[in-house]
Amino acid sequence: YDFYDTYLSQYKKVMVEGHASGLMCSYNGENGHPSCANGWLLNDVVRKQWGRHDAVITTDGGALQNLKGPPVNAPDDAHAAAWGINNGSDINDGHAFQALGKVIMLLLC
Repeated sequence: YDFYDTYLSQYKKVMVEGHASGLMCSYNGENGHPSCANGWLLNDVVRKQWGRHDAVITTDGGALQNLKGPPVNAPDDAHAAAWGINNGSDINDGHAFQALGKVIMLLLC
């Protein structure tokens, strides 16, 4: 309840009423899930509940690289990039997406 009312209400207003083209996920986590790899938040809430299937989600600078630490502990940039892509991040404002060739080679997405 509090998460929706306190934290998400202003984002919903911007995305639904203001028709913003996208959002930037952060280094922070919600309920133990890093925001740039939080499929519930990015896919279920933004894209499905709010009807913004066209929303572009950009990561904060090193947010995907941070996935190599707790709680995700991705073994390398390729796995971190795949974790972000598979959970709703579209654009990386860092260098993790430089590993996309390896992501494709390993069939991680």
